[in-house]
Amino acid sequence: MNELQPGRYKLAAKDYHADPCPRPSLSSTIAKILLKESPLHAWHNHPRLNTKITPRQATFMDIGSVAHELLLQDGSRTVVIDAPDYRTKAAQDAKAKAYAEGKVPILSKHYVGAQAMVVTAITYLRECFGNRTVKAMLKDPANHTEQALIWQDQSSHPGAAPVWCRSMVDWLQEDGTIVDYKTTATSVRSDNIERHLFAMDYHVQNAFYERGMDRLFPDGAGHRRFLFLFQEVTPPFACQLIRVDEGALHIARRMVHEAIDDWSWCLDNGQWPSYPARACTVMMPNWQTDKWMRHEEEAPAGGFALPDYFSAG
Repeated sequence: MNELQPGRYKLAAKDYHADPCPRPSLSSTIAKILLKESPLHAWHNHPRLNTKITPRQATFMDIGSVAHELLLQDGSRTVVIDAPDYRTKAAQDAKAKAYAEGKVPILSKHYVGAQAMVVTAITYLRECFGNRTVKAMLKDPANHTEQALIWQDQSSHPGAAPVWCRSMVDWLQEDGTIVDYKTTATSVRSDNIERHLFAMDYHVQNAFYERGMDRLFPDGAGHRRFLFLFQEVTPPFACQLIRVDEGALHIARRMVHEAIDDWSWCLDNGQWPSYPARACTVMMPNWQTDKWMRHEEEAPAGGFALPDYFSAG
């Protein structure tokens, strides 16, 4: 699998996540870790660099993961376990067997919810994109969903080796529109999902995928649409398409450029530094400063205002 050249591929999830590039590659997930934590954290979480990494099986237990599998694939990787919970040995053995075979286990009671999520999502997508576009995706997922993009990029360091990058696109439409499917336990109203989107650095994922498409298919550069399909995991399983504004994407593109530069330097030099070996100064967030200032304004002149629970009685 380590002989892939730049291009668009249909890969099994296990092959993609194992990193099929000729040289350890940068994904959006590793880029986010590199930017928010440190190069050492990126090294620790990379399957080609840290060969002792422990697979995060817990992610496959979520109802959203199964909904993702049912919506974007044929559901063949889903294993429904007919048990009320995982307390019995039989249920635990069935779950372990599913993991060992690279499949996604789910309890029967949760599977019903995942199916309902998919029905709701398809109805919503038809309203947004039209029946013909959605029908093409459902009829031929091999050419529309979970497409692996493999490309070479270049850092700003003189003489640096090309940087291999990869991304897994959930749904790539014929006009180049990318739709990435996310599930969440919170409300997906646009004004509520905003905080979640930026906390998870999904804007960086957006810019990273866009960069890959531009490298592989330059004719569409500047004319692409990247949309997040957010869906709630509780009834009525409401959906909302979300687009990141251009101002945030401008910053995200600079973040991706920095991640590529940092990855290139670390890989070429074989050095993966962690946090600085010195004391760093932290500042009080503005919201906490404002909270204390309001407290002082509300306190009686020349005295201290005891909270109600101190002065009561």
